Order: sequence, then C-alpha cells, then structure tokens
Amino acid sequence: MQNGLALIDDEKSLYDQVLLSKDFSKVCHYVINIAQCPELMCSFSKFVGFDFQGRLLQDNSDLEIKLDSITCSIIATKHGGAIVFSWMNIQGESCNSFIESLDTLSDFNLPHAIVRYVFSFCENVFFNPDWWDNLGPQKQDALKRRLWIGVNPYIRVPSTSLCDDGVRAVSWRILSRYRVNWSEARVLE
Repeated sequence: MQNGLALIDDEKSLYDQVLLSKDFSKVCHYVINIAQCPELMCSFSKFVGFDFQGRLLQDNSDLEIKLDSITCSIIATKHGGAIVFSWMNIQGESCNSFIESLDTLSDFNLPHAIVRYVFSFCENVFFNPDWWDNLGPQKQDALKRRLWIGVNPYIRVPSTSLCDDGVRAVSWRILSRYRVNWSEARVLE
C-alpha cells in the first residue's frame, strides 16, 4: 500500500509540473467521441496491468518496478460524449500497448470494452439511474461482479478481466477516435 501511495505521489508531481509549466508535450491522449451523452461518467487513474486481449503488460505486484499509469475520463460534451485516456509519454510502453489493444476493437465492441474497464477498475463511477434500472438483473449482476473485483483487495484480477464477456450494457455510436501527441503538436489519426 505504501509503494502504491508513493507511485501516486510521483504521478501527481509529474502532472503538477506539466500543469504549472503549461508544457503539455509530455502528455498523450486517446480520445473517443460518441454520438450521445454517456449513461455513465467517471474519472480515474489506473496502473496498467492487462490489455483487452488478456496479455500481461506489466506486473502490478512487482514492487521493484515503476508502474505505468493511465487516466480515463468519460464526460458529456456539447455534441454527445467523450472517453479520454491520458498518460505521460515518459512512461514505459505499457500505456501505448494498452491503447493499441483498445484501438484494435471494432466500433461495435469498443463501448462494451470501456464499460468493462470502468466497472472493473473505477470506484468513482456515476450513472443514470434510469439506465441502470433498465439494464435488467443479469446485466446488473455482471456489472456488480466486476465492480466487486475492482474494489476488493483480496480478489486477484484475472488476466482476462477486460476480454469480451458478452455483456452489452450501452449502445454508444462511435463518431471518431484519435491519438493526440502534444510533443508533435498535431493530431495523429
């Protein structure tokens, strides 16, 4: 736990430096725009572990390495919603590999992968009660199980935790997705 807090402090210091210096060249983003206001919203940071195909990207139990972390925010926008992943380009390759894994998913499968990610690792998720009530008990139970794994320190997260489980809880239409690398001062498609 102390190691985790120290890593979070280091991350905060890096982001504070970026914010105070107004030099965003060290920050990378992967942005997904959706056509409708998302039924759930969140903002969190996570040490990257496994990707969406179940491959190990870094061993989060190894106290000898500096872990790479990525943030995820789901927000409402003027034209619908956005899912924004951010990370420092000085991190290892784990974040890039994580995003590449996400980017390989089809526009149909991408929203469901994001819901799996959020309910597996975010303790700070808020959602529309009508959406939740209309999911039905099977989907609710599946999402509750994911949430329980993410908040219970005694349950080891399986490598397949982000792999497709067949649960379809949202019907977001993807408008666009792209990477932003501020060090190159342009949007990369």
